[in-house]
Amino acid sequence: MDKRILILIACFWSISIAVFCYKKVYSAGKLPSPQYIVSIENNTAHTGESILFKDNTEEATGWKWDFGDGEYSLEKNPTHIYLDPGTYPVRLTVYGSFGYVTNENKSINVLSAGPAPPATPQPAVVPPSVPPVSTRLPGKKPHHRNPRERHIDNDEPIQLPSAQPFKK
Repeated sequence: MDKRILILIACFWSISIAVFCYKKVYSAGKLPSPQYIVSIENNTAHTGESILFKDNTEEATGWKWDFGDGEYSLEKNPTHIYLDPGTYPVRLTVYGSFGYVTNENKSINVLSAGPAPPATPQPAVVPPSVPPVSTRLPGKKPHHRNPRERHIDNDEPIQLPSAQPFKK
């Protein structure tokens, strides 16, 4: 083939690929605005309450949550607990293909938890009693021994001396 034809084909392919890529990038547009919901009503929670933040943004590939109290998360659907009462600005930044970034801001009102409800009394758990273990050999009669006696193999008692009280 002629070199000029090969150069012409290479230029045509290069221009075609550039136009295709440009259209793909241009048609991708920006990400839609982030849409996230929280697991609390009216964006109001209490200290110590676990809050689920859920992102519904389509085509997002990355997330950064700023909870307004110095804590961050890179998860899509994180949970967070506020320790102090106050109003906290929550900002979600989503990242999409081709580097597009969009943000959404909301405020979370955190109230004091108040007094804890009284504890419900729980019944005591008593372990089942263990039956006594018999030390009697079959065919032998039980006998009770005096705790002050010692016995030798032939079962004859040896009398221990009685204790004497201390004299001052």
